Amino acid sequence: MLGRFHFRFATLLLRRLPSLPHSHSPYHRFSTNFSRDLTKKAPHHVQGPPFRIHVNESPGTVGVVSVRGDRETNEDRATCEVLRVNLPDDDESGTDLYWFAVFDGHGGTSCSSHIHQHLHRYFESVRSKDLSPTLTALSKYFERPISRPAEDWSDPLTLEQRMYLSFLKAEVDFFQSNRDVDTVGSTASVVVVKIIELGGPSTLDVVVGHVGDSRILLCTGSQGVAEALTVNHHPSEPDERARIESLGGFTTHVPDAPHSELVLGGLAVSRCFGDLKYKRYGGVTVEPQVQRRRIQDDDQAAFLCLVTDGISGVSRDQEIVDLIKKSDNPPKAASAVIQFSESLGSSDNKTCVVVRLPGWSSNLPDLTRKERDARIKAHANRRRNFDCSDPDEPDVEAGAELNRERLKAILSDVFGARSLRGEDLFKAFEERGVRLDMGVGQEGEDKATKEEPNDVTLEVVQKLYKVLDKEEFEPIDKAEAQRGLELLGVYVRRIDPAE
Repeated sequence: MLGRFHFRFATLLLRRLPSLPHSHSPYHRFSTNFSRDLTKKAPHHVQGPPFRIHVNESPGTVGVVSVRGDRETNEDRATCEVLRVNLPDDDESGTDLYWFAVFDGHGGTSCSSHIHQHLHRYFESVRSKDLSPTLTALSKYFERPISRPAEDWSDPLTLEQRMYLSFLKAEVDFFQSNRDVDTVGSTASVVVVKIIELGGPSTLDVVVGHVGDSRILLCTGSQGVAEALTVNHHPSEPDERARIESLGGFTTHVPDAPHSELVLGGLAVSRCFGDLKYKRYGGVTVEPQVQRRRIQDDDQAAFLCLVTDGISGVSRDQEIVDLIKKSDNPPKAASAVIQFSESLGSSDNKTCVVVRLPGWSSNLPDLTRKERDARIKAHANRRRNFDCSDPDEPDVEAGAELNRERLKAILSDVFGARSLRGEDLFKAFEERGVRLDMGVGQEGEDKATKEEPNDVTLEVVQKLYKVLDKEEFEPIDKAEAQRGLELLGVYVRRIDPAE
């Protein structure tokens, strides 16, 4: 039971954890051993019943590791905080909460850094009076109404209400504080832990707030099974695509990735912070998925894990959980998760946060060891065979480069030194027998004959203007057309009139 473990959890967390270092080394790691390093730095104002964690057999309670990978900068961020809020049925002293979050930035670091620094502050400070002005401000930025939640909003707010409103308020603050907000954004996956004292065994209330495709996992049960507390917000998901299309946006398939889609041809997530262009014209939202999970003693919850998609994009949920089970403490566990993702070829930024819970045990079975070994071996074999691959095997990168050069040549012919409006551009393609297809990859030439060429090309031209945020009567130049068509993943070729 929680009450049997020693060391107050509140003494294991700083009030303000520093930002992750932004080292230029692709292998820079930041980890923290809270039980050893932070015990003497407990926030003086933390009061109330202790949250006791089993640390007898492990020196660490929380581990945070972040690496840059092969990218120029690390746009990931992570936060661990002790918060105090007033909740319904609280006494006047308030409730201590424990906040863990990961943020996966894209288009730069400004959004992930801003949300990392401010989201938890809004969670702590929001009031019911903030709801209406926040919705009004966000509606102006999105240029569409944001519906007011149906439930009653009165102080003190519930954890779910705080989570929802803090996401919206942080979004407004980011837009107000930054100029370049159209194509810079961030995911956010947050878990808040509350301790409930019920007179017997303690219970954990875990509330999750989430946008994007970072991931939160809970390890539970005698077998240590991975339980996902988040879902990926991708435009290929039916509910997400339906919202996008109902708000006037569209999705496009990614060449050579049949199950992947992009919003307006450029954004891989359907919910996130920032990316104002995609909020206005693509139906993307910052409204979070919020859910509560109550953890009892019989859940045998061993740990929480938060990862960005540099990890979850190549590693399966159970693989991540099993790697953590094998580790002596959370910092080592987070490093093991990172290393496994690298062994599968992940070159993206990668961040892993592991939070030890009372059910932590070294006796949980490894359910995926054989599968992990086989996947590592298969990836290593593919790398070894890369330089001596079958000459008849399609070279995806070479094909993409060929398509890019073909597109460049055709657009030089179509535009010359002039600019063209939408109708004129379509006619120019039609006169030259140019066929445009979206998301057909290396099989483009086979698929291109299945629909009327002119109908498909007209649709592509219409979407080109939309992704460029222009009206069809406005002229565009060759460079704009090239950029927009590449964003849409267009496959281009000339067709024989006899086809």
